[in-house]
Amino acid sequence: MSVADEVGEVIDLSVNVSNVKDLHQLEFALIFNASLLDVANVTQGSFFPPPPFSNFEFEKSPGYVRVNIYLAGSEAGISGDGTVARLNLKAIRGPDICVYSALSFNKTLLLNSALAPIAHDSVGAVYFWKSTLTDPSVNGGCLDLYTQKGGVGLSQIGGNFRAGEVVHLISKVTYNNAPVQNKLVAFEVLNPLGEVVFMSTAITDEDGLAIISFRIPVISSSNGTWTAISTVNLADKVVWDIVTFQVYFIIPVGGYTVLNVKNEKESCTVHDFCYNINYSFNACKTQN
Repeated sequence: MSVADEVGEVIDLSVNVSNVKDLHQLEFALIFNASLLDVANVTQGSFFPPPPFSNFEFEKSPGYVRVNIYLAGSEAGISGDGTVARLNLKAIRGPDICVYSALSFNKTLLLNSALAPIAHDSVGAVYFWKSTLTDPSVNGGCLDLYTQKGGVGLSQIGGNFRAGEVVHLISKVTYNNAPVQNKLVAFEVLNPLGEVVFMSTAITDEDGLAIISFRIPVISSSNGTWTAISTVNLADKVVWDIVTFQVYFIIPVGGYTVLNVKNEKESCTVHDFCYNINYSFNACKTQN
């Protein structure tokens, strides 16, 4: 997630792979709203070795950028996690109203050393102008993000926490009210200063639930309102939800209620292809 306040502001977008095996070539196209954003720069990430051991190509047009990266013929395929490309997108328009642009991956292709396709999933991001917005309905697709203490449903608060507590973020992904299984879901957490402090991914289970956990740092900047966003690709569209929750150093008068949630679990049956925004290292990992 990224929120711009001024025309000319630049968004740093890192495109990462996670848990990939024997990757020899990667190609993707990123689509966005050309009336709001433009491509300022595209560079190769650190996952592939620099030329002449690899080749990095890109082309751009309004609302579209395509990237193709492949190893030289003598190079062995690469496994693991890392950043494959970095994109700088510039805010080119500042409307009076709050608007958004989905940053959607299209035509993603991963090939191994035998030039055979690698099964994978992908998840995009969201850009907002001035302020975050509620996700519009997408052809029956829905994501509801909440914590173990609240936030279920539209515009609900995620509860109260103390610094040092563990927060469980739960994304429920459905399509026409039915759970969506084995789907890659991305999470991003911002502290009260608006700084990204945690990013991760998880795969939905048989109930359509993707769950991640993190511990709130015991530092003064943790006190206040935290924001979390979760995104998923459904029917070729980026779907998202946002939840806020309060963090205190002292338990508020009256305490707070703890809700029971499903045991957290993460599994991965496909290779992840995901994004980071305004973050300098890859945090898109799932557990096998």
